[in-house]
Amino acid sequence: HDPAMLAPIRERMNAVMQSLDPAPNGDAKPMWWWCDALFMAPPVLAVLRRQLPAALRGWARMDRHHPRSAHWYLSTLGTDPDWQGRGIGAALMAPVLARADAAGVGAYLEASKEDNVAYYARFGFVAEGELAMVDDGPVLWPMWRQPRTESEEER
Repeated sequence: HDPAMLAPIRERMNAVMQSLDPAPNGDAKPMWWWCDALFMAPPVLAVLRRQLPAALRGWARMDRHHPRSAHWYLSTLGTDPDWQGRGIGAALMAPVLARADAAGVGAYLEASKEDNVAYYARFGFVAEGELAMVDDGPVLWPMWRQPRTESEEER
């Protein structure tokens, strides 16, 4: 891994993390839903058009499964295949997981590929089964990570 390449990514993610905190009342929706919805709405609506009812049913299934306790939600994470294996994904997750650990809250994500379940497991995430977005549609693997203590991080 090239530390010079990863340093700007870490700095930017740390800056973003400084502006965010889990909802103190344990309600997860303010942490993830509104930002994602506002950011994703225009392109999603343009692409989906006639498939919007099925997509809304899929998002409703995701919402029903989404943890309600305070946590950090890793909504979207991806690395261009040409850049995979260079530590970029780990660099992007590190500040989020560090903040979750410091706050004593878990982290949650949905893996979109079964192959990624093992990758996220390396960071302490545990798969909680499969979640079909819609009947005969894409499958997600919801994953939860308990907060780590300093002694666990040293191992």
